[in-house]
Parts: sequence; C-alpha cells; structure tokens
Amino acid sequence: MLSSKIGHRLDRYLIKVFRFLFDKKVNPNLLTLLGLLVTFVGALLFAINHQRLAGLCLLTAGLFDMLDGAVARNCHRTTRFGSFLDSVIDRYSDMFFLTGIIIYFSY
Repeated sequence: MLSSKIGHRLDRYLIKVFRFLFDKKVNPNLLTLLGLLVTFVGALLFAINHQRLAGLCLLTAGLFDMLDGAVARNCHRTTRFGSFLDSVIDRYSDMFFLTGIIIYFSY
C-alpha cells in the first residue's frame, strides 16, 4: 500500500481538493462508489479505443480512491464497513479496467 510508505501526508492536500469539489456532508462510501463508476466508464472507453480518455478516467478514479480514505479519516467517519467496502470496490475496479483492456486486445 502507498500509505505504508508515505503515511497520510497527502491528506491535508486531498481535503483541500475535497472541500473545493464537494460539500462536507458527502459520505466517503459515496466517493468509493463514484470511483467505481468512473473506472467502469474508463474501461468502456478503453475497450472502444479511446485510450487517452480512458487514462483520464483512471486517474480520476485514483483520485476518488485516495480521497475517500482521507475524507473518512479527517471527518472522523471511519467504519469497518467503509474499509471493507473500499477494499472490495478496489478489486472490482481492477477487474473492470482489466476486462476493458482484454476486450480491446481481443478485437
């Protein structure tokens, strides 16, 4: 994990991004699910030969993935369920994007 190497030093910058983009009342689990949705769109774009847009979607999904943990920690909204949901959604995101790559190279 990236956090084991650098800790949570990026949290204060991520919180500034969060406050710029969203209201404080956004649930971190919603950010996790938005990241999954963006990854799914990126996978579809990659499958239909739009690699640059797919890469942009993947970067955006990565931002959501970093943002959800930082928001949960800084807003004191960490839960075991949220941690589990984030872990599971990360695996599904990987699966979606790798499936998009497989579809692209299959045709």
